[in-house]
Amino acid sequence: MKFEKCIQLLMFVLVWVLTSTLMANLEPAQADDSGLASALHTLARERGKICMVGHFHSGTSSDKRSKRIARKAAIKSWEEFTDWEYGSDWAKFSRSRNQGKNCSKSGKTWSCSVEARPCRRVNKHYSSVK
Repeated sequence: MKFEKCIQLLMFVLVWVLTSTLMANLEPAQADDSGLASALHTLARERGKICMVGHFHSGTSSDKRSKRIARKAAIKSWEEFTDWEYGSDWAKFSRSRNQGKNCSKSGKTWSCSVEARPCRRVNKHYSSVK
C-alpha cells in the first residue's frame, strides 16, 4: 500500500514539474487560443490559414440512425477535443486541412470517424509564421 502511495505521489510531482516547465515556455494566449499549438507543434501558413504540420486530430461517432447524423457527430467530437486542447480558434473542422472521413453501417446504425490537421485564421500573433 505504501509503495502505491509513493508511486501516486511521484506521478503527481512529475506531472506538476512537466506542466510547470511547459507553461513557463508558452507564448501568451491570444483570443481563444490556449497557446499550446505554437509551443508543441510546427506551424505553417497554408492557403491563408495557420495550420499544424503533421499533427492530426480525430473524432468518432457510433450508433447513429443516419450517415449524415453520424458524420456530424464525428465532426463535433473532433471540434470538441480540438477546442479543449488548443482553444476554439483551432476547433473549426471546416477550416482544417487534410480531412479524412470514413463511415460504415452496421445493421440499422451508422458510425463515422474523421481526422484532420487543425488550422486557424491568421492574426497579428501568428503573422510571422511562414
